[in-house]
Amino acid sequence: MLYIFDLGNVIVDIDFNRVLGAWSDLTRIPLASLKKSFHMGRRFISMSVGKLATKRSQRRCVMRWLYR
Repeated sequence: MLYIFDLGNVIVDIDFNRVLGAWSDLTRIPLASLKKSFHMGRRFISMSVGKLATKRSQRRCVMRWLYR
C-alpha cells in the first residue's frame, strides 16, 4: 500500500478546518482552543516547501508545535 502525506497542499488540498474539527471531536478539546494553538509559522512553512533539509530541523519544528 502506498501513502502520500502532503502538508504543503501540493498534491492534496487539505482543509485544515475539517482536520481541526475531527481532532476536536476525537479529543474533546474545543475547536476554538485547537485553532488558537495551531498556526503555520515560519518553520512550518519552510518545512512544507522543502527548505528544512536536516532531520534535526524538522524534528525541532514538530516538537515546538506539539509542546506549545
